[in-house]
This record gives sequence, structure tokens and C-alpha cells, in this order.
Amino acid sequence: MRRTLDGHLGDWVGTWSTWLQPDVLYDVSSLELSVVEQDDGWMLSYEGHIASDHAAGSMHYRFDVSSSRITWIDSWHTDGQKSELIGIGDDPAFYAYTDGSDPWGWTIDVEPREDRLLITHSNIPPGGRPTRAVSARLRR
Repeated sequence: MRRTLDGHLGDWVGTWSTWLQPDVLYDVSSLELSVVEQDDGWMLSYEGHIASDHAAGSMHYRFDVSSSRITWIDSWHTDGQKSELIGIGDDPAFYAYTDGSDPWGWTIDVEPREDRLLITHSNIPPGGRPTRAVSARLRR
């Protein structure tokens, strides 16, 4: 997870896919994303749609030698509430939450490639394995 985004500053366009149930694709829509350097990391701001709903948000992505941290706010996925995700070592940033029973998990992995940027979100049900929730594929 500890990957620099220095070579990936600027504007990106692409698509993001959303799954609300394991292996059942809900939507594929266009997405615009901007990456800027900020303090101790990078700010990823984005806007698009999920089905007919407008969606916008931001991820403050930062890391040090041993861990990564993402602060995520999204109008559609988190209803505008802030989520803090922490990754240890090379593991994706992780957030645990509970609905009054067993805790659920959520991961975000930011993967810069030479000419692309891939962002993957996974949902982890109690006692289960990670399943795709969001997959963004972006290009300049």
C-alpha cells in the first residue's frame, strides 16, 4: 500500500464499477478524479455518478515507513461522513464498523501504474472474505 503518487498528480478520467452484493455488478459510470500533493500525502478528489445518483468525495492518502492512512468522505458511500482507514505494512488501508453485531470491514487500495491509476474498495462481511465493492480505472 505504501506507494507514492508523485508521478500521478493532475487530472484523471475513467470509469468506476460498483457492486452492492458479491459478484453482482450494480453500475458502471464515468468518473473524474484529481490528485494534488497535500501536506503529508495526496488529496484525491472525485466526482461522477452511480446509476442516476450524483456522487462526489475525497480521499486524503498518506503513509510513512510502516503504515498508510486514508481519510475518506463520499456523498454516496459514506453519506458525507468521514471514515479513517489504516493499513499496516503493505496491507490495504482498513476500516472496521459494526451495525450492532459482528464488525464489518472495508479496504481501499490505491495502485498507481505508469499511465493509469487503479483504486479498489472491498467490503468484508463478518467472518467472510473480501468482496469487490468499487473498482475505479483511470487514465490521463
